[in-house]
Amino acid sequence: MLKKVLVGGGGLGMISVGGVYLLKVNFHKNMIDKDVTYKYSPIPSRSEMVNRLKSNQYDILIIGGGATGAGLALDCATRGIKCALIDRNDFSSGTSSKSTKLLHGGIRYLENAVKKLDISELYFVWEALGERAHAMKIAPFMSRPVPILMPIYKLWQVPYFAYNIKIYDLLADLVCYFDKGVPNSMYIQKQNTLDQFPLLHQDELKGSLVYYDGQHNDTRMNLNLVLTSAIDDYVPGQVGATVCNHMEVISFIMDENNQKIIGVRALDKMNNKEIEIYAKVIINATGPQGDIIRKMADENSRPIIQVSVGCHFILPKWYSSKNNGMIIPKTSDGRVLFLLPWENSTIVGTTDEQRPLVDHPKIDPKDTEFLATELSKYINVSPEEIKNDIKAAWCGFRPLVYDSKKQKKNNNNENSDEITTHEISRSHEIIEDDNGLISILGGKWTIYRKMAQDTIDYVISKHSDKIQNKNECRTKFLMLIGSHDENGNLNQEDLTFGCSKLGKKLVDKYSEIDYETANYLVSNYGYLSEKVCEIANELKLFNKLDQSKPYIEAEIVYASRYEFANTISDVIGRRFRLGFIDTNVANQVIHKVANLMKDELNWSKDQMNKNIEEAKSYIDSLSLQQ
Repeated sequence: MLKKVLVGGGGLGMISVGGVYLLKVNFHKNMIDKDVTYKYSPIPSRSEMVNRLKSNQYDILIIGGGATGAGLALDCATRGIKCALIDRNDFSSGTSSKSTKLLHGGIRYLENAVKKLDISELYFVWEALGERAHAMKIAPFMSRPVPILMPIYKLWQVPYFAYNIKIYDLLADLVCYFDKGVPNSMYIQKQNTLDQFPLLHQDELKGSLVYYDGQHNDTRMNLNLVLTSAIDDYVPGQVGATVCNHMEVISFIMDENNQKIIGVRALDKMNNKEIEIYAKVIINATGPQGDIIRKMADENSRPIIQVSVGCHFILPKWYSSKNNGMIIPKTSDGRVLFLLPWENSTIVGTTDEQRPLVDHPKIDPKDTEFLATELSKYINVSPEEIKNDIKAAWCGFRPLVYDSKKQKKNNNNENSDEITTHEISRSHEIIEDDNGLISILGGKWTIYRKMAQDTIDYVISKHSDKIQNKNECRTKFLMLIGSHDENGNLNQEDLTFGCSKLGKKLVDKYSEIDYETANYLVSNYGYLSEKVCEIANELKLFNKLDQSKPYIEAEIVYASRYEFANTISDVIGRRFRLGFIDTNVANQVIHKVANLMKDELNWSKDQMNKNIEEAKSYIDSLSLQQ
C-alpha cells in the first residue's frame, strides 16, 4: 500500500514538474532575446516613405494602421520581411484610438466562460492575459497597473465574484509563468473601500473586491508600434517597414488573368495624387472597415463582420481622485460599466450595441443618459450633475466576427432570443478570399500582437513559395522606442509613473517646466521626452498650449518632424490626447497648433484654413450632441 502511495505521489510530482516546465516553455515562446541590443536610427520622412511605396515591390502590404496593422508591421519587420503599411487617415485614427484604454484579459468574458463551461472563451481569456503582460512591459513609461474596485452591497456577492476574480488571477499567473505584472486581487472592508473611493453610496455597502488590469495610452502605443517597425536594424536583422498615413486604397490591381490581387491604387490625401503599390501578399487589417475592403476587392464577397459601437465620456479627475477605477459588474441591461482614471481625468464607459458604420460617430443622447444614470446608482452624484461635468465623449466601432453556426442555430430556433453584440466573442479570425486578399478580423487591443503573429504565421505557411522569413516571430516583450535611452539601456526607475527619475532630471535641467509637465512628457514619450525638451529649449517652445493642461508647444514641432503628424487633428487627437480629454480647450488651441504646424509643413493660407475647419469638425465628433 505504501509503495502504491509513493509511486502515485511520485507520478503526481512528475506531472506537476512537467506542467510547470510546459508553462515556462509557453511563456518564453516568441520572446525577444533578453540580451538583445536596441539601436535607434533615423526614420525616413513621409515624403521619403511615399517615394519608397512608388518604387518598391513588397513582400507584404498591410492596409490599416490601427493596433493590428501596426502589430503586423512590427512582426514582419523583425522577421526580416519587406513590408509596407498604409492607412487612409492617421495611424490609430479609428477604433484603436477609441478604446476603454485597458489592457485586460476580460473579466466579464471569464464570467461567461465559467457560467457556460465554454472552453474556447476560457482560452480566449487565458491568451489575452498573457498578451496583457506583454503589452504592459514593452512601453513601461505609458503602461501601468490600475486597481479596479467592485463594490459589494450583498454578502452573497463576495464568494460569487471572488471566485471569478481569483480564477482570473490564477490564469494570469499560469500563462505568465508567475510574472503577470500586476498585483493580486483582494477583498477590503467598507471603511477601506470608502477611503479608496469616497464617492460610493454608503448605505448597505459591505466592502469591495479589488483586482488589477493594465492601462495605457492607446494611440501613443499604436504610434510607437508603427515607429518602431520603421527602423532598420532596431533589433539585429530587422528590415524597417515603409509606413505612410493619409494614404487611401481606392482600388485593387489584378494580375493579367484577372484572378489574383497583386497591388493597390492609393490616393495620397496630402497632395491629392494617386500611386500604385505592388506586393506579393496583401493583408486587410482595417477593423470595422474589413468587409468594405473585401467588397472593394470582390463585390460578391460575403460580409462576416458585425459592428458594435462602444461609447465613453470623460469626467474631471475629481471622480477618480484616488487613482482607483471602479467596475459595475451588471448594469440594468446586463452589461458592465467602468469608471477609470486616465490622463488626469476620468473615463466612463462603455456601451455595446449595433449602429450603422460611419467615419466619425458621435455619442447619442440616450447613451449619455444611460451611462450617467447607471453610474449615479453607485456614486453620490446625480445623473444631471454627471452630464454637466462631461468634458468630451466618443464612440468607437468594434469589429466582431459573427459565429455563423451560432447564427444558423439561433435562426432555426423560433423561441430563441436574438443574440446581442455583447454576447459575441472578441476572438479573431483569419480568412483568405479567392482573389488572394487575406483579412484579419475581430479581436481586441490587448491581443494585437498575437493577432499579428497568427496572421504572419498563416501567410508563411500558405504562401511559402512567395514569402520567406529570416527569423521566427520574436515580438513578445520587444521594447518599443522610448523605452530605452539612445544607447539601448533601460533603468526602470527613470520611467516610474508619477515619480520618474527622468522627470526629475528634466525639471533640474530645464527651469521652464514643472513636475506635472515633466511627468506627463515622460509618461507619453519615455526617454524621447529629452528630445522634445531639446526642441523646446532650442526654439523657446516651453510654453503650455493652455495653462490648465500639461501640453507644451514643442510637442507640435516634434510630432510634425518625427511622428508623421500631418494635420491639426493628428496632433490634438492622437499625438497628445487633448481632443479626447477636453473639447472646449481643444477648440481654443486650434489656431496655436495651426500656426506652429504651418511653419513646419509649409502650409499655404488655404491649406491652413482647410486644416482648421477639419480640426473643428473632428473635435465636434468628440463632443456631446447639442
